Amino acid sequence: MPLGFNTDVMLGEAVYHVQTEACWRGEPAIESSIFFRGLVQLARRAPLPHAASSPAAGALVRQSHAQIIEQLRSGQLRASAKDFKLDCAVREEALAENRLKIEARTHWAGMPLKLARVLLAGGETHTDCLAEQITEADGAATLECSIEGVNATARYLVRAQYGLCQASCVIEVDGTTTLKTRR
Repeated sequence: MPLGFNTDVMLGEAVYHVQTEACWRGEPAIESSIFFRGLVQLARRAPLPHAASSPAAGALVRQSHAQIIEQLRSGQLRASAKDFKLDCAVREEALAENRLKIEARTHWAGMPLKLARVLLAGGETHTDCLAEQITEADGAATLECSIEGVNATARYLVRAQYGLCQASCVIEVDGTTTLKTRR
């Protein structure tokens, strides 16, 4: 017996689709999924008591659906980023001109991912946004900023976000050389 709920949730300019349903295959369960632009961002499965009658199961599914929507709206949910990846490369020739130029690429399950938000942050706590771009169809975005006056080793954070998923790279530069890039 199909029993489920579907709701579109608007957060800022982003629309998430929340789907919750009773699943009777194998062990009975309540399955909830959150989609962003057609990709599953988060999936949860909770046991459904064997004795739950159809009306009782319906109430449990409705309650679970309402809870996951509330958690989404309150910012409590973060997706597992196992399928979401960010690769970063520093263009060394730009460092010689006192510019930091980073080629960033986002991937979802190995495929280029367009429309991910990518930003370059600096400062001691990486809260100063130095550049921001949206990835193109090939998953690429170029982030560029001036590093005039940075003489010592400096650390920058490149962060990509797609729906509930985030990935990041930390880049250390010293003058005209990239010391480290790590995820």
